[in-house]
Amino acid sequence: DRLLGRYDEGEGPAQEIVCTAAGRALIDAVDTAAQRSTLQLGTAALRAIGTSGDVVPVLDGANVWAGVQSFPSGTSISAVGNCILNINGGASNPKQVIFQTAGVNRFIFRASGTESGANTGSDFELSARDDFGGILGTALKIVRGTQDIEFRGNVVGLPDNAKSCGTASGRWSQVYAGTGTINTSDAAEKTPLDVIPDGVKRAVRRLLADIGVYRWRASIALKGDAARLHVGLTAQAVRDAFAAEGEDPFRWALLCADPIFEEVSTEVVTIVNEPVLEWVETFELVDEAERVVRRPVVRSHPVVERVPMVDQDGSAILDETGAPIWIERPKTVQREEREIVHARRAILDETGAPRMRLGLRYDQLTLLLVASTAAP
Repeated sequence: DRLLGRYDEGEGPAQEIVCTAAGRALIDAVDTAAQRSTLQLGTAALRAIGTSGDVVPVLDGANVWAGVQSFPSGTSISAVGNCILNINGGASNPKQVIFQTAGVNRFIFRASGTESGANTGSDFELSARDDFGGILGTALKIVRGTQDIEFRGNVVGLPDNAKSCGTASGRWSQVYAGTGTINTSDAAEKTPLDVIPDGVKRAVRRLLADIGVYRWRASIALKGDAARLHVGLTAQAVRDAFAAEGEDPFRWALLCADPIFEEVSTEVVTIVNEPVLEWVETFELVDEAERVVRRPVVRSHPVVERVPMVDQDGSAILDETGAPIWIERPKTVQREEREIVHARRAILDETGAPRMRLGLRYDQLTLLLVASTAAP
């Protein structure tokens, strides 16, 4: 098939233009609906572009979704630079993420509680739901104002007997418990009991004179003269008593030494290149039933800049006439992304060695005192 027209610019006689099968099919369509079907255009072709309502969303705009959005399995969210998911809501409204099975709630992450100033409200909660979506309880809660953490279930350390509760540099100030701790003492997990060496007994008897009354320096700084009195020993006294009897004090588990760390916060600055956009007023054609409507729209377009092409040494690359070769590329602007990175760093003493904090296991020391002072 041939069409008469002109494919060359300017005026002149009519020219034959080849009409392809695809072009013939479009011409043969009886109306705009048939033409859309020929072009395999769906219902999106009948909608305007926008950021809310029954429109085709603008991907570089802030869109408002009125309905539930569903994503296919394996969908991931990624970004160049920091990836931020912002869930924003009013001071009296919960901000939450819901996990469901077949449409029934299973877990809910949320910031709940009405904010009323003084850092109250918007506490973080993780609640568990039963098979019918009813609440089983708040498994985890973090109070925003105090950062207190509340647990409803057991806190279990895994793998078994592998992790500590606290560290030498992150100690708990006090433990409140209804009963004492239970320490494994099963004979099946111990070697046969041996006798206590005489040198260790003598070292422990030395310590009887070192037991005294003390106050914690941190408590004095906080409470002054109201700081309470304690009774005990110093780890250094135990260390020296064992050494005086020729015993290796750190061979015994009652004496502990751990390096002290401090928390260090560092600001990391990353330079990110972002494209420069300009907003351009233009028109779009919207096919409405049997008519085509032209509507004004404002769209963003990347700004393009012309720069000379250079080699690895920075010298301009020239064409055959000796003129610089220019290329076009998207114009970008540099932006700083700042992030606070937290890390632990060992505290060093005056010799450059890690500073150690000594500790005692009083249960073992007490048994040694009993065994060393008991009548034969």
